[in-house]
Amino acid sequence: MKVKIYTTPEFDCMQFIFYEEMPDGKKYIAKPIELIMEEHKETDNIEPTLKLSSSQSKEFLQQMADEIRKQGIRNFQDELNEGELKASKYHLEDLRQLLKLK
Repeated sequence: MKVKIYTTPEFDCMQFIFYEEMPDGKKYIAKPIELIMEEHKETDNIEPTLKLSSSQSKEFLQQMADEIRKQGIRNFQDELNEGELKASKYHLEDLRQLLKLK
């Protein structure tokens, strides 16, 4: 399953499209889902908002993560990785100076 996220500033909203491309070239697009919030009581059963098969779920989550990054939203791991890369860069620069390679 693939995911596309579009922002539409003129309507102040974000649009999500879920689709699949089959090996035979056919494309299937998920029907619109209307999110209706209901009051929840502790005694109520909770039905999932969206169900995906195990074969679809990993690809769906990866696609969502990729699209979310394209929207400029980063997660904690992204921040850690960037910090580690910056630290490694400065460490290498210090080593070059100490070894007089620079």
